[in-house]
Amino acid sequence: MIRRIIVSVLIKYGLLGKAKIIRNNIFQIYSIIIRNLSGNFSFQYKLLPDYYGPRIIYIDPFLIKYDTTSPDWMRNYGSSFIIDGDWDQKHINNMDEKPTFGQRTVHDMFVKGLDYRETEQYHEMVRRLHMGRRPWGCKTMYDIHNYFSELKNIYDDIKNNGFKTQDERGNASEDEVLIYIDRNGRFINGWGGKHRIAIAKILKLQSIPVLVCGVHKQWAAKVFLSFNSDVNSAIDNGLNQICKNG
Repeated sequence: MIRRIIVSVLIKYGLLGKAKIIRNNIFQIYSIIIRNLSGNFSFQYKLLPDYYGPRIIYIDPFLIKYDTTSPDWMRNYGSSFIIDGDWDQKHINNMDEKPTFGQRTVHDMFVKGLDYRETEQYHEMVRRLHMGRRPWGCKTMYDIHNYFSELKNIYDDIKNNGFKTQDERGNASEDEVLIYIDRNGRFINGWGGKHRIAIAKILKLQSIPVLVCGVHKQWAAKVFLSFNSDVNSAIDNGLNQICKNG
């Protein structure tokens, strides 16, 4: 009830659906309101709207050590930013122990200097295509060749111009490197961005932009208590702390 009243007030004054700067201001206003209503985490957590939360942060790519092995990883956990449940304990891979296709392909092409047609990923994509599937969105052999050509372009662009946000590149925000924070404050790469993470590590970049799409409820509650502030500010402080301390 209180959440609907707050959101309706924001809508009344035309603060919803505006530019990103206005959206950030909305969250700041919203945070002040709920902080003054209650200092209880559960109370503030329930007031947060479903669209609340995702934010771009800059992190050391070497802090990203885990990824998901399933494209449907988050399907059953809704669209909230603060996410409860065991999602951070299912379909999780340690990329240092088991490198992804993306890591192996990037290493083969840009460290070993192999032609893309010599990579494991290329042969796997051809195999899947012949089975009638669409590997990495490719429908034809021509698409597969273009896929690797674009990967080379991405590598060259990052090497020469730095690692930019998708907004800076003129692409959709969902094409960002997607990151989730598990209950222990570890970064988990969602479905997408694995090649770019691998490129950033090969080039030894100190910082790259990522889109934080969700955090575990247990971690959010922990930083809420640690920083003694509203949920929004506590999450920002918690993310800053991870980036600073690793």
